[in-house]
Amino acid sequence: PDGCTYFKEEVGGLVVGGAGLLCPFCFVQQLLFRLPLSAPFFILPAVIGSLAGLVLANRNQRISGLNRQLQQAHDQLGIHIAESEDRYQRLFHHAATVQLLVDPANGDLVEINEAALEFYGYTGKTKRPTSIFAINIDAPETTLANMQRALNLEQLTFHFHHRRRCGDIVPVE
Repeated sequence: PDGCTYFKEEVGGLVVGGAGLLCPFCFVQQLLFRLPLSAPFFILPAVIGSLAGLVLANRNQRISGLNRQLQQAHDQLGIHIAESEDRYQRLFHHAATVQLLVDPANGDLVEINEAALEFYGYTGKTKRPTSIFAINIDAPETTLANMQRALNLEQLTFHFHHRRRCGDIVPVE
């Protein structure tokens, strides 16, 4: 069963059980302390328990409605995220411009679009470069410093010289 149904059954059972225990408790108090309690004092806990059960059931129904709304919003968000991811994949991989996604922490090539594979000469089943250091002819320290400047938003455009698979060195921006 879902959590809300379980909660209602448990709370309802506890309220009725609590009311049932309060009645004998009042009876024992009457015997021990010789209190002049009439019958309404034995019924009062059951009435209070029933009212509390109704209040909790109403509250639980509102919570259940809110949970349904949250689930619907979550499902809609999942659909939007999937659509956005699909749109990104199509835009990135099928773009006519050469694009490389580089992990700034270690220089790994996270993604390479089809235009970049063709530009660098890695078409078909040829082994693709896995790091920016495999195609950038600058010293690794220079490349790492440039990536750090990009991360810090100090500089967003760079001019490099990259080596293509055939050995040619080409300027890139």
